[in-house]
Amino acid sequence: MFGFFTRSVRPSKPRAPRSVCLGLEPLETRYAPASMTTVTGPPPPPPPVTLTMAVAYGSARNLTLSGHLANAPTVSNQAVAISGQATGTATTDVNGDYTIALTATALGEVDAASNGATASVMLTDPALFIDSFSHFEGSGGLITFSGHVTREGRGTAGLWISLYGGPSVTNQYAAVQADGSFSVTLQFPGQSIDNGTVWAKTVDAWGTVSDTAYDYLIQTGV
Repeated sequence: MFGFFTRSVRPSKPRAPRSVCLGLEPLETRYAPASMTTVTGPPPPPPPVTLTMAVAYGSARNLTLSGHLANAPTVSNQAVAISGQATGTATTDVNGDYTIALTATALGEVDAASNGATASVMLTDPALFIDSFSHFEGSGGLITFSGHVTREGRGTAGLWISLYGGPSVTNQYAAVQADGSFSVTLQFPGQSIDNGTVWAKTVDAWGTVSDTAYDYLIQTGV
């Protein structure tokens, strides 16, 4: 007689998947940002020290020099040495600006120096032109000579016009005004020797001589 038996099979538990190492670095390592290395060179050189100078002309040989000192270690209270056709020492203010009034000895170059920087200007004198000259005869032998002087870019005040001609006009002078005009009234004795050409010219403090203007004088009744 055969007997029968039964066998119960328990279901197997699912196994966790096995990790397989292929020799790769972890993602955190493989994709980490690269470190930055900063390479620095020598610092740039400081800007050079600079000095400027300009000139403003006054009367006669008087002038004013002014300018600016920049990029010096200290721009305040710095000496600016002036040499050449004008000499002196200026001192900068808190902003590096300076100004000094001087009297020049002649036309030509004027130099400035401070903190190793230099600047220069050239003193020049523009030409003088007497662009008009005439006379007016009044009563009693009074004759007025008048005219006008021009000088490009420069004033005319302080100039004197010299007159030449007959005895009554030679070595007579007329003061030039700020607008360039001049006038002088002279007494004539009524002599014919004073008739003829009268010349006018001027020379400034620098020695520049103007052109020579002329007028022809014929006294009434002489």
